[in-house]
Amino acid sequence: MPCYDGRDESRVEIRYKSGVSPRQYEDCKKNMEWSDAALCALISALERRGIAAEVIADASRCGLIDIMGHWNRHHTTDETRLADKLHKFSKDEQAILKRLLR
Repeated sequence: MPCYDGRDESRVEIRYKSGVSPRQYEDCKKNMEWSDAALCALISALERRGIAAEVIADASRCGLIDIMGHWNRHHTTDETRLADKLHKFSKDEQAILKRLLR
């Protein structure tokens, strides 16, 4: 007959070595992806208005962070990802896509 040690056997507590559960990690990842997309959309809008460089330089100085460096890396990553997808189409299909995007 087992002894009673005071534990509630219906409730199991899981502790992770990192202190972060997989769900917390996924939530954090989604938040970072959302933030990255929001920053990209904002900078793209600023670029269309021709004021991105000035606003980014000012924000970088105020926040002591390299926003332009992040933007350049993000922009390069986007270009590479899209170029890889575009090369899957024939030259004729690429021409159609370019025409549709104008």
